[in-house]
Amino acid sequence: MKTVSDALDFIRNQAVDRADYVLAVWHIDDVLLTAKERGKKLTKKQAREVISLANRKSDASLGITWDTIDCWIDMVKEGY
Repeated sequence: MKTVSDALDFIRNQAVDRADYVLAVWHIDDVLLTAKERGKKLTKKQAREVISLANRKSDASLGITWDTIDCWIDMVKEGY
């Protein structure tokens, strides 16, 4: 599944029991707001990069949390 829409379509149309799934959604607005709250300015492009990194580098044992979003914001701002 590549998009939120794809995941929702799958759950709506193909999942036998919807109670068997959990879906967490992060949006660039979440990233922009938390960056602003931390006194950091991000462009939309940088926020998309944070989302992309969080998605590609996520650890299933840790999940994607506000802490991991904060770490990726810092990494993007520092030019990792």
